[in-house]
Amino acid sequence: MTGFDSAHYGNSGVEASYDAYLSGKAGWSELSLWCDKMLHRHPPVNDVILTIDLDIQMKADELLGDRKGAVVLLEMDSGHPAC
Repeated sequence: MTGFDSAHYGNSGVEASYDAYLSGKAGWSELSLWCDKMLHRHPPVNDVILTIDLDIQMKADELLGDRKGAVVLLEMDSGHPAC
């Protein structure tokens, strides 16, 4: 599963991996961030858009059950990834 599990940690690490980008800290110096904080300015925040089909993700989760593993979708005719 992907997304926030709590206010501090996500299940998959996507949030942790992109924390600086999501919080608007990427590309800013510590001095700039400190000045913004002192002046009560908020850096622009960003989004990360994941291309996960919820129905497919839920079905894969159902099929895996308690087992650890991965699900790979391929186009039957070409063998290329379906997503």
